[in-house]
Amino acid sequence: MVFNPLAPSQLGSAAANLWDAAMHGGLADTRPQARRILTEARHRTLYRYLETTDPDPERLPVLLVPTLGAPPSCFDLRHGNSLVEHLLGSGARTYMVDFGRQKFSDRDLALERWVELVLPRTIREASKDAGDRPLHLVGWSLGGVLAALTVANDQSLPVQTVSVIAAPFDMHRMRLRATIAPLSAVGALSEGFIQAALTHAMTNPVAAPIVRSGMRALTLPKELSYPTALLLNLHDREALAQIQATEAIKRDLRTYTGRSIGEIYARFIAVNELDERPAELHGEFLDLGALRQPFLTIAGTEDILAPEMAVHAVSTLLPQSAEVRLRTAPGGHLAVLAGPTAKTTTWKELDEFQGWWDTRQIRKRVPSRRVSVEEAGASVARPQLHVL
Repeated sequence: MVFNPLAPSQLGSAAANLWDAAMHGGLADTRPQARRILTEARHRTLYRYLETTDPDPERLPVLLVPTLGAPPSCFDLRHGNSLVEHLLGSGARTYMVDFGRQKFSDRDLALERWVELVLPRTIREASKDAGDRPLHLVGWSLGGVLAALTVANDQSLPVQTVSVIAAPFDMHRMRLRATIAPLSAVGALSEGFIQAALTHAMTNPVAAPIVRSGMRALTLPKELSYPTALLLNLHDREALAQIQATEAIKRDLRTYTGRSIGEIYARFIAVNELDERPAELHGEFLDLGALRQPFLTIAGTEDILAPEMAVHAVSTLLPQSAEVRLRTAPGGHLAVLAGPTAKTTTWKELDEFQGWWDTRQIRKRVPSRRVSVEEAGASVARPQLHVL
């Protein structure tokens, strides 16, 4: 990247931004949207955001599901660029579940706790608070995978649609796997013992700095460009606020200590169960193919951790879904959800998808799987569906 010095006309704005950043601790307003705790239990806190406008009676409520180990601020990045703020402004009652920080004593938590207990109870409680209306689920990263598995496992849950952002369903195509690819071969030779031990070590709280450093190493080019981005945007208050808020989330990344993520990596990376055969709970198979709700998945065009092919692999796993929309949007793993263009791409696609299914009944029998592939935000009308 070639550094171009600021023009004389931009020096005043740059000086003002530097002064305000120094005096006020930054330019981004990262205060969370007003909310109240609806229910609180072990490993989950359900929030309901306070409405900022008159609710739209036709809009179904939305439940946001972050990934394990991520701060919930990923959905509420900053004032002026917040998915929560956007949903409230559209008239949708908005909820979010926070899984909180895990303790070392939680290290034995298994995948089934989230799929069979935590998320189902959260979904039912949010639906009850919303007048027993069905919800639109929106999950980010592995939170999207857990949301999809939860709905597939229990079709009686009050869920109208499932939307996932940067959620990898083919772990073999994840760049993160490249850093631990030898685990597959080692696991095969040792009947999984060494692989399980290494995976457990990765999710151990003591290893948090190591894991965080490894995640940053995968995005090294972006890390190296960070100082340059600051220099190039000293005059741009909005850009500086976005950079500050994004870096704050990266610093607050939590390393999840339970064995749920260990199971995801051990099962889905080493033997690739999710995209070749169903996941397994209590010795019984959990098939994503049981999911009948309309499904939207959005991949980031610059996502190194969850590339487009890994995200869109879910299209082959949903033969009974009323509709499957595969979308791409600009940005990396976080930017596709909360980047500067998310409002006109990712969020716009969520609005169109949820709006289409707000007042429509899901067919009980679907003769074929309907899949459409487009860029997010590319069209204002419902896209043409292709029957596969």
